Amino acid sequence: MNMLEQRLREIADRDIEELLVKDAEYNSSWKKRGGTGAFHQGIARKWDRLEELVKRFNYDLFAAIRNNMDPKSPLRDSIGDLRRYLALIDAEVMAWSSIDSTDGMDSPFGYDPEDP
Repeated sequence: MNMLEQRLREIADRDIEELLVKDAEYNSSWKKRGGTGAFHQGIARKWDRLEELVKRFNYDLFAAIRNNMDPKSPLRDSIGDLRRYLALIDAEVMAWSSIDSTDGMDSPFGYDPEDP
């Protein structure tokens, strides 16, 4: 296994663990208000926060991260939160039908917005 693959697997494993803990705690509340709520709660809010955190570094993401390498820093935390929200969305779309994670361009058939 090369270093990139190892790092990606570590990130994915940590994300899965955190998502399962939070799902048990919050019971999929991220999608309670449908797609619009999921967009605003999960993506737009996190993106706005990321933008604010990198603005003073002229939007240089890497410079902003180098300024505070702590994995628990607000910037690193926001990056992780956004990544996990996107994973939740992808998992939700996969649940709608037999969409394969590598085939995200197909329309989901059989989606029922009332189905949790």
